[in-house]
Amino acid sequence: MLAAAPVSAGSATTVISDFNKNLLTVMQSAEKLGYDGRYAKLKPSVKATFDLDFMTRYSAGRHWKTLSKDQQAQLVNAFSRLTIATYADRFKGYSGEKFQILKEETPRKGTRLVRTELVKADGERIKINYLLRAPKKEHWKIIDIFVKGTISELSTKRSEYSSTLKNKGLNGLLAILEKKISVLGAKSS
Repeated sequence: MLAAAPVSAGSATTVISDFNKNLLTVMQSAEKLGYDGRYAKLKPSVKATFDLDFMTRYSAGRHWKTLSKDQQAQLVNAFSRLTIATYADRFKGYSGEKFQILKEETPRKGTRLVRTELVKADGERIKINYLLRAPKKEHWKIIDIFVKGTISELSTKRSEYSSTLKNKGLNGLLAILEKKISVLGAKSS
C-alpha cells in the first residue's frame, strides 16, 4: 500500500507543480514560439527537473558498463535532447488545458510518486504520474513517467535501448535517437 507523503516546500509535488507551470506557459505561447522556441524554453526546465543521467543509465541496462565515459556522455546527450524534443512536440498548443496534482505518495523509501492529470477543455482527463527521487539529498528529480497512469516510459525505453545496444551497438542506438529527434522537429515545425 502506498502511503501519502506530506507536501512541503521543496517537496516532489513542488517540483512537479513548477514543471507543470512551465509546460502551461509554453503551451500558451506554442504557436508563437514554434518548435525551436518551445524546445529552447523547455530545455532548462527539463534538465533541472529530470535525472537524465540516471534515466539514460537505466535505459541502457547492463550495456551501460560496457560503454566508455565518452560513449556514456554521447548517450546521455542524445537521451536528453530526445526528452526535450518529445515535450516540445507533445505540448504544442493550448486550448484551455490545466494540470491538477492529485497527491504525492511514497511507494518505496527514497522515492515519491506524484499523481497528476492533464485536464482538457472538454473535461477529458489524462493521467500523468511522475516518479521522483532525491539523489545525494539534492532536490527531487523525475526518474520515470507513467503515461495514462500505468505505462512506464523508462521501462519501455529500457527494453528498446537494451535490445538495440545488443543488436546494433551504440552507433545504431544513437542513429535511432537522432532520427527520432529529427522527426519530432520536422513534424512540429
